[in-house]
Amino acid sequence: MSETPKDILENIIVQDMDEAWAELANRRYVDLITGKVKGVTWDEIKKEIQGGFEIAKINVFSCGK
Repeated sequence: MSETPKDILENIIVQDMDEAWAELANRRYVDLITGKVKGVTWDEIKKEIQGGFEIAKINVFSCGK
C-alpha cells in the first residue's frame, strides 16, 4: 500500500506533535521535581472550578436586586 503525500505529511505532523508533547511533559516534570512549581491535585482543581461557578451564580442572581 503506497502512501499519498497527504498521508506522509500527516505522519510527520503527528510525529512532531508527539515529540513536542513529550518535551513539554518532560519540562513540566522537571519543574515539579525541582520545586519550581507546586503540584495541584484533581480535587483542588474541582473545588476551584466549582467555587467559581458558585460565585458566578451569586453574581448573576444578585444583579437584579
